Amino acid sequence: MSEEIQKELQEIKKLLLTKKNVLNMDELAKYTGYSKSHIYKLTSQNLIPYFKPSGKSIFFDRVEIDNWLLQNKSKHISQSTGKLVGDEWMDNIPDYWADDKPINFS
Repeated sequence: MSEEIQKELQEIKKLLLTKKNVLNMDELAKYTGYSKSHIYKLTSQNLIPYFKPSGKSIFFDRVEIDNWLLQNKSKHISQSTGKLVGDEWMDNIPDYWADDKPINFS
């Protein structure tokens, strides 16, 4: 098989992996780029969401893993504005939210 076909096959395998909902240890290692030993360490410390339906094999929900990977987002300061990126919505808070007075709905 030609090298070009091999590369395309690898790309197809990667795409198929992103569509799978339940991943095993090997698939999770490929999906995240973490080593299997690191993933085992995370599971033993309950730092990563996982399932162990038979008490032996470990499985992972891809959506939960995506959420886990994206937690603890760090903020950075924009060079152009000098403000934290991601907090722009705070610039447009309506005046009634800024008051500490309770809103009277009657």
